[in-house]
Amino acid sequence: MYYTGIGARKTPFEVQLEMIVFASILGEAQYTLRSGGAAGADTAFEVGCDKVAGKRDIFLPWRGFKQHSSDLFKVSSEALDLAREVHPAWDRLSPAGRLLHGRNAYQVLGQDLATPSKFLICWTVDGEIIGGTATGIRLANKFDIPVFNLAHEHDQKCLGELMLHEAAEYAAHHTAGHTTTVG
Repeated sequence: MYYTGIGARKTPFEVQLEMIVFASILGEAQYTLRSGGAAGADTAFEVGCDKVAGKRDIFLPWRGFKQHSSDLFKVSSEALDLAREVHPAWDRLSPAGRLLHGRNAYQVLGQDLATPSKFLICWTVDGEIIGGTATGIRLANKFDIPVFNLAHEHDQKCLGELMLHEAAEYAAHHTAGHTTTVG
């Protein structure tokens, strides 16, 4: 199971702490994080995932982006085409900007561009669909992937409920057949 964890570089510290907790819970529940190696939200999700030795796929626009060591850095023409379909000003982007947005297709749809994430968690300024995160959100919407923007109180509540459910499911599955003896 996969989820996408992305957001603004300027994600507030308290929201980054929430992202760390969510990523830890999801890592424990055997979800694989998909993110992009940027500062802020992306890094917070990675920290939470790493705290529990969770699985992660970090998609970069080019080798060594932000000194990241991920080897998932090739952006195909198919990924660029997907980003072009949802970006409102594709023609005004620099080649580097196109690679940054193109890599978002992998964050949402996986390395094969055919394995959608179960949901996307993000934070954007005022909950707006803006910045690089907007491409991820638009792709998620295009493929009917639920989006939880932590800038929205309702999304925070729904995501909290989902986390409780996922943690309970994981615990039930991994404690089945185990007996605890007291005393």
